[in-house]
Amino acid sequence: MYLPVSYENLINVMEEIGEELKETLMSTYALKFLSIRLGMLLIAEAKHTADREKRQLLSSEAKGFFEIGFEHDVLASCMYSLTYYYQTRNYSTIKKFLNELFGRRLAIRYEGTPGLIDCGNRALIFPDMYEGVSEKDIVNENDIAFDAVFSCSDMLCVPPAMQLECALLDGHSNWCFCSIHPLVYATYMQFQIAYNLGDIDERNMSIDHLLKMVKYIEGGESRGLVDYHRHYNILGYCYFIINDLKNALKWFEKSLKICPTSGNAAVYQLCILISNITTIR
Repeated sequence: MYLPVSYENLINVMEEIGEELKETLMSTYALKFLSIRLGMLLIAEAKHTADREKRQLLSSEAKGFFEIGFEHDVLASCMYSLTYYYQTRNYSTIKKFLNELFGRRLAIRYEGTPGLIDCGNRALIFPDMYEGVSEKDIVNENDIAFDAVFSCSDMLCVPPAMQLECALLDGHSNWCFCSIHPLVYATYMQFQIAYNLGDIDERNMSIDHLLKMVKYIEGGESRGLVDYHRHYNILGYCYFIINDLKNALKWFEKSLKICPTSGNAAVYQLCILISNITTIR
């Protein structure tokens, strides 16, 4: 699913699922998930399209697919929709959603990336999900949160801190996809919007919020379910663009300590950071 795939191929897969699985719980889940992937592909195509009318049409179709897949789970599917609103610069809708999310008082059950056999190898997917999450759980998503998952085809759709993460996904020497804890992605989005709008107070509050969220998740029971080094990279990127180079360096180095591979975006982020320091001097 996260390897390079065309819109037409996914449509064919959806039709086959509908024919073979009928109206089963797994069919419902699969179709919701495929709708999200189709939405992401259409956003990427819209970004490549110079024709304004066609771009608007593709964006509208993407929104429709996101709405179909919106019930994928209580958080992660919302992250994909936020990605859509980010690309259309609908910041007010994103801010409204984030305010509601962070104002919640009810706990949400977190289940990481569904279908992962070995958390150290992001390329392996198990079709029956993993132990502890039943088909009924998967379809009754209102009380479950999964990771937000992106592939290389999403590179043009995601906000800046995620672009290098997606660009390095090839499925050979690197992962096929990357997983981001939904709350990390949400708090990062909060920061990025404040930065884009030039709201310094909101920006500073958001990066503190992101730092607390990364540390909270790092110390929780979800260890191994997400790629922590990506969280560190996101945090490092945020510090970098506000010129807090000391903290940026700290988090990129921490990322490389737990994931010392050339597929880690921190390698390239550090090169950019060092180049920036050299230029300033």
